[in-house]
Amino acid sequence: MHLDIYAYPPYNLLAYQKVGFDLGIIVRSKIMTPLPKRKISRTRRDQRRAHDSLKVKNLVQCSNCGEMRLPHHACPTCGFYKGREVIAIKED
Repeated sequence: MHLDIYAYPPYNLLAYQKVGFDLGIIVRSKIMTPLPKRKISRTRRDQRRAHDSLKVKNLVQCSNCGEMRLPHHACPTCGFYKGREVIAIKED
């Protein structure tokens, strides 16, 4: 007798008992999904999400080409950093 132990919900629980399955394991793992004990208040929910906002990137102007770039990074347009070329940029 073939039993599909991953079938949801287990329709024939008596078949599981006949084969020797522990019904408690099946019931806990398939039917009873974990639920929160209490409702999360708006204040707690919003406090948790306080740091999820997007931040504005701090950009500086490249001293060589004038494009905006991240501070302490080589310019992705010209490849210069602190007045010297550190990345060779291929021109099309």
